Amino acid sequence: MTHKHEAALGDLAEAIRLQPEEPQAYLIRADIELGLERWQAAVDDTRRALFLAPGDPGAHFAVALALAAAGRQTEAAAAFGRAIELRPGEQAYHYNLALTLSDLGEHQHALDSFGRALGIGPPAAEIYTNRGLVHGAMGNWDRALRDHQSALDLDPEYYAARYNRACAQSMMGQSGTVLQDLATVLAQEPSVRAHALTDSDLEWARRHVPGVRELLADRR
Repeated sequence: MTHKHEAALGDLAEAIRLQPEEPQAYLIRADIELGLERWQAAVDDTRRALFLAPGDPGAHFAVALALAAAGRQTEAAAAFGRAIELRPGEQAYHYNLALTLSDLGEHQHALDSFGRALGIGPPAAEIYTNRGLVHGAMGNWDRALRDHQSALDLDPEYYAARYNRACAQSMMGQSGTVLQDLATVLAQEPSVRAHALTDSDLEWARRHVPGVRELLADRR
């Protein structure tokens, strides 16, 4: 923990001592605790904020985020659902519920939530490529590819979507832009190389797309 974090937590502790019924201080402290990977402390603080402001959808959302970070996905999904009931037009609520449902393996429900998030708008590259991952998990690689392409249309520099597009093409047995995508990704994020060398989604590309195996083996 840095001195900056220590100072901020100290200030928040004093603010809470002086105004223990103010929910915002607990939410701010929880955000810092999440950054420090103090999952249970973050859950406790968000729940205290929710106790003080039970009708605040933002407090329900904060509880859900803390629970998801703590690996308590079933509880997180329920909390996201309560936030959505209170504020159904918030894109972030539907998007984070979709991510949590995906983690739980509830793929169709996750797709429904991704769709609602995109319907609220604005379109976001992150939403498209994460929906594409769910399509891929369901074996719908053509739909996955379309979503990763949509993400790149919105943000051509989004390396995660570019990597995911390469994986989708590999799983479809298409060389397409696989080599170019992987080269771009590795130029942006060299640490991806180790994962790409063993990623089962790229097995076909490593075997059949000229240059891919050599690209991944080149550690210069």
